[in-house]
Amino acid sequence: MMMMMMMMMMMMLCLGTACVAQYSVDSQFYRGEIVCLDSNSDDISVRAGVRFVDYGSFEYVTRDR
Repeated sequence: MMMMMMMMMMMMLCLGTACVAQYSVDSQFYRGEIVCLDSNSDDISVRAGVRFVDYGSFEYVTRDR
């Protein structure tokens, strides 16, 4: 069960995937592209490096944002 959940999480976070992400400066949601992934050793707290396509800014975003 745990392995299945981890596989589903990784499928949804793929490099080059378009997304909508919350920008930390103004808490608004903007169009983005996942450009890198950063995970801790527990593999549960994966963050995505998101490039906000309309503005060119970059930020690491957690799955809930």
